[in-house]
Amino acid sequence: YNVIGWRAGKVCTGAPTSSTSNVGDSILNMPLFFTYNNVSGGWFKVKDTSYNSRQSGRQNIVPYNVNRYNVNDADDTDVSHDVLSGNSGLLVQDGRLEPGANAHIGGEVVYSTNNWQANGYAPINDISYSKYLEYIKARKDFNKIIKIPLIPLSAASFPSNGIYSIQTTEDITVDPTWFDNKIIVLVIDSGKIALFNTDFIPTNGSVVVLATKIDIAPTVKEIDAILIGKTVTTGNSDVDGLKIKGNLIDEDIAGVTMGRSRPDASRPSLFVVFDPKLYLNVLPYLSTSTYDWRQIQ
Repeated sequence: YNVIGWRAGKVCTGAPTSSTSNVGDSILNMPLFFTYNNVSGGWFKVKDTSYNSRQSGRQNIVPYNVNRYNVNDADDTDVSHDVLSGNSGLLVQDGRLEPGANAHIGGEVVYSTNNWQANGYAPINDISYSKYLEYIKARKDFNKIIKIPLIPLSAASFPSNGIYSIQTTEDITVDPTWFDNKIIVLVIDSGKIALFNTDFIPTNGSVVVLATKIDIAPTVKEIDAILIGKTVTTGNSDVDGLKIKGNLIDEDIAGVTMGRSRPDASRPSLFVVFDPKLYLNVLPYLSTSTYDWRQIQ
């Protein structure tokens, strides 16, 4: 059974989740997988982006038989053992990411399609909740919303594209219909939580959500947005995976609290897809244009 690659520290429960062997079949050629008794036992992958973790020795055991996030997911066509898929960049890890024995080729660990990686590198400057909040207050025009329980938020609270800073005494449940056909950066800057209780897929909308804490309900399956939080929790579920199309930035040194696993262990439990179109749409609110010229004659 060595080719199956047992997950260290996990206990097998129940029968294999894939097809079982018939008489005469070679057990070594069967794609065997087992469910695990720990909801944090799932694995993750990212597409078209880099992976940056401040936590040393993070484990991400990729199974031998890899399938798409979902059967017909157009964003996930890579069924290799790479943590980084597509046109991904660097894997930046404080220490070493442990992807499992099946990610070794010729004795070397392979992390990505392009095999780009950096081990033991500590980033000096990167985006964070506090840095971005200071940036927009110093450089950008933004709309301030004072939120109290008697004033519910709605689509009318965001009449046009722009940055909206919400000062509130309560946690905010983020509704995708607020942002249909809009380009919005939503900043919840009072220490309250941005709650995602349903799938978040705005119609023709580009959204960035920045909050002290981003809390995703365990029943949420997809969020189309750029999420920036001091801490991000995915919710504990051993049924539903989580797909984030946009990007995910978590300031916490321990990294994202990943509590997802799936009955089919061949599919990733967390799948983050970089969305360049979304970034281009929100670029005016994430950066400052600088022009330089000189007369040469």
